[in-house]
Amino acid sequence: MKSLPHTLHALMGSLVIAGVLAGAWRAGAGSISGAVTAQDGVTPIADLEVTAWKAGAFLWTGYKKVTSANGTYSFTGLGAGTYRIEFNQSDNPNYAHQTYSNVTMLSEGLPLTVTADSVHTNINGRLPPASKIAGKIYRPDGVTGLAGITATAHQYDTVLGWRQLGDYADSDGNGVYLLGGLASGVYRVQYEDFLNGDYVSQVYSNARSLSEGSNITVTTASTTTSINVTMHQAGKISGQVWGTNGTPLADGSVDALVRSGSGWDYADSQDGYLDASGRYTLGGLSSGTYRVQFVTYADDILDEIYDDALERDQGEDVVVTAGATVSNINAVLDRPAWPPRIVRQTLTSGGNLEVAYTSTSGASCVLEEGVFTGTGFVWTNADPFPSYNIKGVNTMNRFGSASQLFLRVVSP
Repeated sequence: MKSLPHTLHALMGSLVIAGVLAGAWRAGAGSISGAVTAQDGVTPIADLEVTAWKAGAFLWTGYKKVTSANGTYSFTGLGAGTYRIEFNQSDNPNYAHQTYSNVTMLSEGLPLTVTADSVHTNINGRLPPASKIAGKIYRPDGVTGLAGITATAHQYDTVLGWRQLGDYADSDGNGVYLLGGLASGVYRVQYEDFLNGDYVSQVYSNARSLSEGSNITVTTASTTTSINVTMHQAGKISGQVWGTNGTPLADGSVDALVRSGSGWDYADSQDGYLDASGRYTLGGLSSGTYRVQFVTYADDILDEIYDDALERDQGEDVVVTAGATVSNINAVLDRPAWPPRIVRQTLTSGGNLEVAYTSTSGASCVLEEGVFTGTGFVWTNADPFPSYNIKGVNTMNRFGSASQLFLRVVSP
């Protein structure tokens, strides 16, 4: 996984959940408020995470508050839209996760329509005692308990896909873990070595992904036990990254990529952040073949794929074996992102010419073709639609290929 505990995962299809932000979304007069208690309706629950999720066509954006000592919360200044309220007691695993009004899945929550003048009060939660999942995590020998592995519970939402809910738990010195904060329902549990990356992440029971895992059914206020797993030794990739003038690059990260169909996906791995000397270690990798992506947070310098490539398909394979570290996978990131530069021209199956070029994020570019007149070039637009770019390699098309073309990419 590329996430940490409490991180919301990518969702189904084109729908995405954005990061959770503290406070209101933007200036406005709409508000939502309420209180959260135990199931008795009297005992307040303090320091509870309450999230107002705003629905969009392709984006759900969440804004977070924490309940006061008497269990109350209030969102003010909400922009117009449709919201759902979620109560997630991740810091107190004795109460169950809940979505208003008294459901588990966010997609089944009661929509609240907010306008400039609307005031929604008494949007309350009454949280039942939590269900829990318990088990033991073993070393590869299947006998010795393994400490420091993080377990998280995930539930499938019919609209939002797989989401982490409730608490997270790190296995103790004997490998024992206890996950709380869950409502009754069906879950899958994921195990990850965030600390050292010595073990490959897995989903109960011995699956590589949530979609392939086994269901675990929990009932109200009960503990489902003996959800045990044996971890497998991981391989690692390490190296160093330099920036311009041979200076170690500390402001960046490294990702492992795996082939997925005709493209590339992020591999399940320990996050590879660069230290002050530009060094990194990517752990948590299963045996296999990877591409390594080097990312700099500077807007004016291009990211790269090992070894010295700008596109993933042009990179070099790195073969990883369980229990071993592939070292000296290094990079120098010093190629400017601007001005635009053509790096590849490919004739497509449709007979058009795909032009790949470098750019900085947010720049607008057009493709032009030139005719030499004897004294210079006359340039005309070859693609009438300006392209809004990401940092890195972008593409445009010259429709209807022709030989002996002179092409350039410019900012209009």
